[in-house]
Amino acid sequence: MTQAIDDRVVLPPPSRLALTSAVTFAACNLVLSIVFGDLYPFTITPMFCDSPRLYCQYQVLDPQGGQLPLGDFHLQRNYDGNPVGLGAGVRPPPSLDQFGTAPDEAAVRAHVTRILNSRFPELQYVDIVQTVIGPVDLKKIGVIKEARFRVNPDGN
Repeated sequence: MTQAIDDRVVLPPPSRLALTSAVTFAACNLVLSIVFGDLYPFTITPMFCDSPRLYCQYQVLDPQGGQLPLGDFHLQRNYDGNPVGLGAGVRPPPSLDQFGTAPDEAAVRAHVTRILNSRFPELQYVDIVQTVIGPVDLKKIGVIKEARFRVNPDGN
């Protein structure tokens, strides 16, 4: 019940149920995170605890220049701020893209060749664009390398 005093509304103190609920939630947040590690919605993993220094962006282009889905070539980004396998408890699909690393052209070429041979034998080739983002100097990040190369099913 509220009372009006000098045109102000005075709210009653919180009920025992509200206080008990708040204290229980806070206690569960602490105890369950420590005991079980990750148990939705509680987690002990701080975001970006692995402190990545660089990452890659990929494009896969068909012979006509159209973009193909990165997930079809296992080049999609699975990183959500937590190291893969920590946090939400969802196992992401496989990907060559690992936040914090930049595979060289030979590794990307071998990976895409395997995918072309196993899943897309009808494609004559794909063009891969790999953009590496990282520290440009001490104060900013940006593109530090961009590579474009063609991958055929025979690996050349």
